[in-house]
Amino acid sequence: MGAEAGADFVQTQVVFDVEKAKQFVDEAAKFNVPLLIGIFPLKNYAIADFFNKNVPGCSVPQELIDKLKQLKDGIQDKEERKRKIDELNVEYFTDFIKELKRTRGCKGTHVMAVGYASVTKQLIDRVGH
Repeated sequence: MGAEAGADFVQTQVVFDVEKAKQFVDEAAKFNVPLLIGIFPLKNYAIADFFNKNVPGCSVPQELIDKLKQLKDGIQDKEERKRKIDELNVEYFTDFIKELKRTRGCKGTHVMAVGYASVTKQLIDRVGH
């Protein structure tokens, strides 16, 4: 299976836990095709909670959920809250992507920033190509 079966690459669903992503990278190496890990910057606490409770096979680390909840509850000004959430996403996923780049099998990430492209450029600037 893999390239001999016609696959040009493999892409995962959304992954929020870098250790799980690295385990998958190691396991998928046997298929001998480039691997992309899917990430999804979270615009707010409600989205994180939804993913965690309703998307099969997908879990958001409790620490990330807690930080988003603190921002939701602790910052009343919408613009300030949005800025802080942007910062949280950029920090979290910059570290996530850098960790994946250190693995041999991961060839990149698919940033699924639906309606949230502003963080994509920041991630590219921070992580590099």
